Amino acid sequence: MEPHIVSVKVIPGHCLQIQFDDGTTVTKDLTPLIAKGNLYADLEDEKFLKQVQIIDRGYALGWPNGLEFCIDSLNTQETKPSISRRRRVTTLTH
Repeated sequence: MEPHIVSVKVIPGHCLQIQFDDGTTVTKDLTPLIAKGNLYADLEDEKFLKQVQIIDRGYALGWPNGLEFCIDSLNTQETKPSISRRRRVTTLTH
């Protein structure tokens, strides 16, 4: 069964920290996508980037302009030039 996204946090440098219900945390660098322009250009604006929402019952992330990333796309080479995936051992602190 595919894990669900339970939280997403924007971190400096156009990155998203995504936590899944299985305890896995993924940090996704969106800089390479932003450089492609077109659909991804809006993500360069930090205010816009922070409007990210968990959608589709935790199977995707989305923004007001209609841009969406499903869980599968978060793990493909086309959209993840830089991604780290690790099992969380301790709880995240702010």
